[in-house]
Amino acid sequence: MKKNARHIGCVSSQPQQVLLLKSLLTIAGDRADSDNVWTYSDSGHRDAVVMDLDDDGQVVSPKDVDSDVVVAMSRNLAALEGQPFALQKPLRSKDIVHLLELLDKHLGSSAAPTAAVDMSTSGYRHGDDRLQAILALARRKDSKILLLDFGGPQAYLDIKKQRILLDREFPFAVVAGGGRISVTEAATVPAGRHVGISVADFFYEYTMSAQQAELVDGLSLQARYYIRQWPQFLKASNTKALIKLSAYFSRRKATINAAAQDLLVGVNQIEAYLNAAYVQGLLMMEADTAPSTAMRSTAPVAAAAVKAAAKTAPAAAAAPHGLFGRI
Repeated sequence: MKKNARHIGCVSSQPQQVLLLKSLLTIAGDRADSDNVWTYSDSGHRDAVVMDLDDDGQVVSPKDVDSDVVVAMSRNLAALEGQPFALQKPLRSKDIVHLLELLDKHLGSSAAPTAAVDMSTSGYRHGDDRLQAILALARRKDSKILLLDFGGPQAYLDIKKQRILLDREFPFAVVAGGGRISVTEAATVPAGRHVGISVADFFYEYTMSAQQAELVDGLSLQARYYIRQWPQFLKASNTKALIKLSAYFSRRKATINAAAQDLLVGVNQIEAYLNAAYVQGLLMMEADTAPSTAMRSTAPVAAAAVKAAAKTAPAAAAAPHGLFGRI
């Protein structure tokens, strides 16, 4: 199903607010449960415009900014009272997601079908299509169990528990080649030899198994990364390396290349770790660039120096109780 293109703008005297909104829209603008894709636009008709009340305290009407909706934004919570659409500073990814959900409803968007996903028409364009699809599915707000069919190999995604159940000999090296994936709902996970791992484990193992590691959409090779909480890993393999990476990114901000040099590990392992932290909503980034559409490009671009949180962490990831949760 082709999604609707929606545009949102911002009127603010503070350039950092505009840059942060742009960065967060890059992360949250294309949600799996919406028919709309939200992107930033500086001019022309916009479906919504964010108005910074801290500039003059006045809310203009939609017709004044050629928009269907005006979203009030301020650091002062009292200034936002009574506003139908509002954002409080500092902007956070979860607040952007909530705003877009409200705008979808207001503009008459219906939820996209969730019974199946066909990657040939899904609209995911960057990085590894399969990994992008699983990222979107893992962040859905329901309690369904989904059967992921990779064209032979299968796995079960338990959205509520943020677990993926698969065979002990799951062929990551084969699956990580990308391609089509079909997704159907399952009532339960059949009894058998399935092993449960966290979504972070899956993203780490998948990225490490790929012939060329890819960052998920929203991450940039040039950004500086850190974590606000250690990811929840349940798989015992590579324990030493993952502890080392978690300790490193919990204490400093670093680019992928800098981390690889400091830790004496491959860039692919750093990218795998960042993907794992990102899916659980624990990764923070200080973006020196807008996320690149050519994921492997290292061409320098203008610095933006904005902080952008990853998408809201799933409830199950809020209190890790696995290997790292006990440390």
